[in-house]
Amino acid sequence: MNKIKINKIKLNNIAIIFIIAIFFILDRCFKKIAISFDGEWVIVKNLLSFKFAANHNIAFSLPLSIYITLPLTLLIIIGLITWLILLIKKRDLNHLSLLSLLLIILGALSNLIDRFQLKYVIDYLNIKDFSILNLADVMISLGAFLYLLKLSKKN
Repeated sequence: MNKIKINKIKLNNIAIIFIIAIFFILDRCFKKIAISFDGEWVIVKNLLSFKFAANHNIAFSLPLSIYITLPLTLLIIIGLITWLILLIKKRDLNHLSLLSLLLIILGALSNLIDRFQLKYVIDYLNIKDFSILNLADVMISLGAFLYLLKLSKKN
């Protein structure tokens, strides 16, 4: 590969990392606001609002003990970081893999920080008649979807 193409790839990877880092920081900021915010702020009438909720469960409100959730989440994050490092070493890391894995890792890390500090995850996006979640949950779901999409294209 020529130097210009390599530099463009590096620049694109840096942009992906930067954007995902911004989502992580936004999630942490929204959580700080939510935990100190009393009440509900309507974003889209009858659809979406900003409201604090302490989530003691895992994804899709499945009840699971924190003594299982914490080590399991930590192991998953370590496994995904290891996978990311292996892809980098094998030079098999494309933009979609980087994007999807970093979305999952940083989303899971943000929720893990909550669990360590508070013993629950701070949720703040209330989708009427569906669920209450946070930006980290969106990052994890989007990352998983994109990675599955990447795998399906490979086959």
